[in-house]
Amino acid sequence: MILTLSRRAEAVLKVRGSRFLGFAIPVESEEEARRMIAGLGDEHSGATHCCYAYRIGRGDQAVERTHDAGEPAGSGGAPILSVIKGRRLGNLLVAVVRYFGGTKLGARPGLSGHGKSGGAGRDAGGDGAAPPADGDAPASDGG
Repeated sequence: MILTLSRRAEAVLKVRGSRFLGFAIPVESEEEARRMIAGLGDEHSGATHCCYAYRIGRGDQAVERTHDAGEPAGSGGAPILSVIKGRRLGNLLVAVVRYFGGTKLGARPGLSGHGKSGGAGRDAGGDGAAPPADGDAPASDGG
């Protein structure tokens, strides 16, 4: 059994003028994850960047990918993947779209913005590991 979200979830976080949009999307394959990432890129073409991580499967057999989108190495995708793994989730894509607010955040605050907005998006979808934000999104075992 793979613990995942029952539905797509979104969250917004503002950090020193920048707006981070967190998206948590249940996916069944890498191909589906890539399609969702491309769709987010099209939908938010005016954004500064879109960092993401996804984890397909579970345990040692899980496929994990991250992308920093030009942010300092390890400061975008890695904190997002850490949220996914920390909740022991699979079959999940979490992406964070950033709209630059005029202040360079550096690696530390940027890491915080990506990790926090990714976690907020995940919380909004509910997964059984933590109470969902709105209380009505039950977990799905994804197969």
